[in-house]
Amino acid sequence: RIVFDESLQETETFEIPEVTSERIEKAKTALQEAFDKVKSVIAPKLAVEAAKSGASFEVKNGNEIVKDLISKDFDVNDYLPLMIKESRLDPKAVSKSNARGLFQITKVAESEIKKYYSYETSDIFSPSENSVLGILYLHRCLNHYGENKVYGELASGDRELLSYAIFNKGHGTISKLWALSGAKSFEEFEKTMSLEL
Repeated sequence: RIVFDESLQETETFEIPEVTSERIEKAKTALQEAFDKVKSVIAPKLAVEAAKSGASFEVKNGNEIVKDLISKDFDVNDYLPLMIKESRLDPKAVSKSNARGLFQITKVAESEIKKYYSYETSDIFSPSENSVLGILYLHRCLNHYGENKVYGELASGDRELLSYAIFNKGHGTISKLWALSGAKSFEEFEKTMSLEL
């Protein structure tokens, strides 16, 4: 049984066999550790690097995304559904396309994280390290790709849903499908894709 937010009046519960209470608690711990590292280690180093004369656009952009991320309340429950979708909370999961860990991080995502956040890990299967990468990449999907002009002016909730799709399938794939669908909202996009499939 999975309960994501006990403060809701009507809490949705469902079962996914591999997702145990123990895995959920370990994932929550990894997410909190990851956010703490982003806030206390990555953000300060990135701010210094972005302030240097000649800092790249990418590092400056990454710094802005991280500043936005740490300025808001952090809730591990915002990330659990994506982790469950990606790996069933198995920190050793490896996909057929070699995406790895809790967030199923790809080589492309690792490369972007290094380029934009000046961060890399030597242990992709560490739950907290994989969560650092997952959090950073998801916020890049939301605050960079999600603002791409191909998607038009989207409501905040639509941008969040879009960021999950981009995280899972990649910006190139989703932007092409979005353009073909002619959608003006994520709900329209989802309906069009459901009809096409």
